[in-house]
Amino acid sequence: MSIPKRVAVTEVSHWHSAYDASYLSILRDLGCDIVGVSDRSARIAGERAERFGGTPFTDYRRMIEQARPEFVIALGRHCDMPEIFRFLVGAGVPFIMEKPWGTDADTVADLARLAAAEVTWVGVPFMSRYSFWAVTVKRMIEAGEFGDISHIFFRTIRPTMQRYVEWDSPWMAHKSLAGGGALLNLGGHGFDMARFVTGEEPEVVSAVVSRQVHHSEIEDYALATLRTPSGILFHNEVGYTMPTWPVNQTDGEQKVAGERLLLRQVPGGLQLLSGKARGDGRVHGLRSCQIHRGSRRLPGHLRPRRHPPLERPLRRADRSSAGVGDRRATGAHRTGRPLPAGGRFYLVVQRRGGRALQMATDPVQVRHAIDRAVRIAKAERCVTCIIMPKDLQEMDAVESPPQIHGTILSGVGYEAPEILPAKNSLERAARILNKGKKVAILVGAGALHATDEVIKTADKLGGGVAKALLGKAALPDDLPFVTGSIGLLGTRPSYEVMKECDTLFMIASRFPYVEFLPEEGQARGVQIDLDPRMVSMRYPMEVNLIGDSAATLRQLLPLLDRKPDRSWRETIEQNVASWWKVLENRAMRGADPINPQRVFWELSPRLPENCIIACDTGTATNWYARDVKIRRGMMASVSGSRATMGPGMPYAIAAKFAYPDRAVVALLGDGALQMNGMNELITVAKYWRQWSDPRLVVLALNNRDLNMVT
Repeated sequence: MSIPKRVAVTEVSHWHSAYDASYLSILRDLGCDIVGVSDRSARIAGERAERFGGTPFTDYRRMIEQARPEFVIALGRHCDMPEIFRFLVGAGVPFIMEKPWGTDADTVADLARLAAAEVTWVGVPFMSRYSFWAVTVKRMIEAGEFGDISHIFFRTIRPTMQRYVEWDSPWMAHKSLAGGGALLNLGGHGFDMARFVTGEEPEVVSAVVSRQVHHSEIEDYALATLRTPSGILFHNEVGYTMPTWPVNQTDGEQKVAGERLLLRQVPGGLQLLSGKARGDGRVHGLRSCQIHRGSRRLPGHLRPRRHPPLERPLRRADRSSAGVGDRRATGAHRTGRPLPAGGRFYLVVQRRGGRALQMATDPVQVRHAIDRAVRIAKAERCVTCIIMPKDLQEMDAVESPPQIHGTILSGVGYEAPEILPAKNSLERAARILNKGKKVAILVGAGALHATDEVIKTADKLGGGVAKALLGKAALPDDLPFVTGSIGLLGTRPSYEVMKECDTLFMIASRFPYVEFLPEEGQARGVQIDLDPRMVSMRYPMEVNLIGDSAATLRQLLPLLDRKPDRSWRETIEQNVASWWKVLENRAMRGADPINPQRVFWELSPRLPENCIIACDTGTATNWYARDVKIRRGMMASVSGSRATMGPGMPYAIAAKFAYPDRAVVALLGDGALQMNGMNELITVAKYWRQWSDPRLVVLALNNRDLNMVT
């Protein structure tokens, strides 16, 4: 189902209304119309309505009857949840209700049967199953990558019970109202996780509870052990004993221990550990790696194999060091593992996805190493790196290597080819786009040089254009049909244009989040990308056009018909105009000490013409993605799918060296400024006088928190 526009929330004294999950904040950020908030306390209902919008009610029944919401977020005291549940089912309103739905298992089972019998749309937000850890573990278990699994560990220890008092939910400490403590409230996530990742129905084999810390009538700590039919033990540990309040932190651990692999969650991703098998089957040594969010495959050296691979032995001194670094030399060590240190006859080369890393050890190497590094970087649009040891830096340069066996005489220069798809592919693509009545266009970083071509294409097709984060500068935001960013930091118009289109035209984008694209089968698809390995990866396309985006669009435009019916375009433009008003209203709301959205909203009209924006990773990225209006001629960038911390200042300095005549604005948080931003100001102080336009403006958001991390 699409995002409902009219939403109501019941019993908002429940802490998840404004804290932790903070449903009201989510609804507001999605641009939903909060038509009502109810609570038995008129004070709390009024405070939530004033803070997040909506009409306050003290009776949820009257709210549903008068406000007529399309969807309900059902919260409440655990003892009241069954009554609310039955009323909403009877009213025929789709809703989600926070766990546990009641205070005993029989009641919850009866409610589930009632919803099924009445064919009512009801959901429970077990968000943990959508985490990177859970999705990865489930996929690996299904693929048999762990072998036989010994146990899975899932721990969630939250802060003291005092947080419920301060978050308007003191009833959580009373068993008659809450039904139980940590095991009932937090344990549900672990029980759901056991079923989700294993795909089995486990049984509880042991459990222990404790009231040792808070001495309350409900448990503040519990450890339950489950066993699946296949024999996997699942340890579910929960508690209210994290001693950090008022700092809201979690002591969490997720781990899978299998026959072949051990996987555990670490900051920023997952860590895998495995033994290294000899040919005789015995295990020696240890291998480890980290998988970051966005990774789709288990690293090759940790994937299970029926037999251990035969490794190619390293070749030592089979070539002169002067000749190392050409294409033939890169095959000398295909495993990509570190070579032994101390040898003068080694070149470290890793090639994966077009990247190249080389270490020069002889002055004769430097010429061709630099020539190849620059050529590879330009041709494959990737990062290349040359490592020059300290002793090499002190040697005399060799301008022209001797023309003898084993040396390389390289040259400079690279002319990019114009890559175009075949004529019949262009014609097939045009037929699909011409037939579409509701065309949605998604542009990415590969369309940054194709602004004019994309505008002309959108005009002919009468469609709206959404922008992936790295493609934010591809089109100016003052165009009425540009819906803005898409995805986790996207806009409502971008979401709507994707969910309502009948044709998707993806131009030079590798946008990774498929849940923000049309449902499979909803839309016909055409994609342009320079790399054939990356087409039809996010959505099943009917035609894949391999070529440069601007050049391909120039060939495609004469084949496109201008759509006479502009109703789809007019709807998009109305939605975009409405969205900008929503953002402005949010920006103008008061806050103590300051509303960060106001800062970015006011920044947009004050940005210098043709400036370059370098945005860091963090909360600044949210406001940059939605509130900053890019104008034509500007450049902008942010760390993409890797979400690297601290790139804002390095990006800004690189921009000044590349374009010393243009103003640069760096958007940072206080965490990034402390990590490497302040150090980089030393670089700025050293070089700013060399820039024809010395302006490098640093905007730091000081919220005194590593917000995106904690």
